[in-house]
Amino acid sequence: MFKIIILGVLLIYASSCLQAQCLEGNCENGTGKYDYSYAVYTGEFTNSQPHGKGIMDYGKGEKYDGEFKNGKEDGKGLYIKDGQIKGVVYKEGVLIKKDEVLAVGARPQMEGCKSGDCENGFGAALFESGNKYEGNFKNFRFHGKGKMTFATGNIIEADFNDNTPVSGTFTYTNEKTIFTGSFNSDGSPNSGTYSYPENESTVTVKDNVIVKVDNPKAEAARKKLEEEINRKPATCPQCQGKKVTSSTTSHSYTTPGTFYMSSNFHRMTVTEPRTVTSKGRTFYNVCTKCGGKGVL
Repeated sequence: MFKIIILGVLLIYASSCLQAQCLEGNCENGTGKYDYSYAVYTGEFTNSQPHGKGIMDYGKGEKYDGEFKNGKEDGKGLYIKDGQIKGVVYKEGVLIKKDEVLAVGARPQMEGCKSGDCENGFGAALFESGNKYEGNFKNFRFHGKGKMTFATGNIIEADFNDNTPVSGTFTYTNEKTIFTGSFNSDGSPNSGTYSYPENESTVTVKDNVIVKVDNPKAEAARKKLEEEINRKPATCPQCQGKKVTSSTTSHSYTTPGTFYMSSNFHRMTVTEPRTVTSKGRTFYNVCTKCGGKGVL
């Protein structure tokens, strides 16, 4: 009985091996087409295993078009079944992420596509979220130069790779801030410069860490304050540092000389007339040059 079971297993294995065969191309290290009996693979091979880009066709319209590694689905791709196309992500043959339906129909067309070629070309799409995309597509995904306008008003213009921005400009409309640089795999800014046009300042980041802040207006104000603090005050030349100026009133009068008359009526002067000047009040005023500071 045991021998019969072993023989049956061997026959099944032999039948599978007979059906599995390379149909065309280089199925060892190159590009080819291989029939695994349960599916037909067309794409890149390394060490006789699917490795790189390829399509695994399971029949009846079901197939996976994407990345492979060491014979297993590994990476991003498209899963097609019952006329629907979904974005998927595999890890060592295990499905770890499945997107919403990207396209439907016998002649696939991306849902929300308003104009152009949203499969492999240049097109425009409007999504239920209110977000709009205009740019290049590859396999129904953003790929190449494109512009995404979000329902919030924010705008990203970038080079996309498989739906993810790689480098470009993100405009935060409400915050009046512009980021220019590279992006993380989740689409968030990574390394580049944030610009704030209203105050003419910039913030430079590298790997999500701030490395430099440049604010010309704040720097100019700081330097001016520094100069005022460090500048040595000069004594006011008008008040000599007294903070006030003074003025004194005066008046003068002349006393007549003394004289006597001689017997022959000749006038005889004894003393000469004398002029006397007397000081009046002194008035003090705030120095007009230094404003009462005593220094300039």
